[in-house]
Amino acid sequence: MTTTTGNWAGCFAAPRIRRSQRNDYSYRRIRSARNLVYPYTILRSCIIPLQRKALVQLYIEELMGLGRLGIADQILADDVHFFGPGSERPVRGREPFKEFVTILRKAFPDLSCEVHAVIEELDRVACWLTVYGTHRGSWRGHQPTGRRLALEAVNLFRFSGERINEVRAFFNVADYDTQLGKGADPASRIATSPLGR
Repeated sequence: MTTTTGNWAGCFAAPRIRRSQRNDYSYRRIRSARNLVYPYTILRSCIIPLQRKALVQLYIEELMGLGRLGIADQILADDVHFFGPGSERPVRGREPFKEFVTILRKAFPDLSCEVHAVIEELDRVACWLTVYGTHRGSWRGHQPTGRRLALEAVNLFRFSGERINEVRAFFNVADYDTQLGKGADPASRIATSPLGR
């Protein structure tokens, strides 16, 4: 078999078959596969990181940024856990997480996300992004302020197979509170729910 050189060309190199093997059934299968002759394990090692990065992009831009809840059924594990700053406990499960996204987008109906970088390592992917939105509904214990939010954040994703089963969101809570004018008017404070409304 040809050796892998460490670049993409090596990942897609076809195995070299000796002339004595050309009547073997396995060789005939390789011949019929044409462009799929490279070993599946090598192909998988090249493709899976790209798939995971693409899933993170879908999560950030489509699910969170556009509120397309159907995406959750395609990319999230049934028992996904979401951890956010200031939350009393994680959101557990795909359906509760979809409810969480719905509530978030009611509070920030024009919410959008800009991805700056996505980095993959083993079964984890990290994403640096900026979240934009206007505070139009109650969220995290405060009545709507009408203020515009532009908040840098980092999300850390853990995968089980090819689905996201854990998300940990990190951002500067003091910056968040400052941008939304929180703390200046205690009367704007309302009861906080388990989902961080």
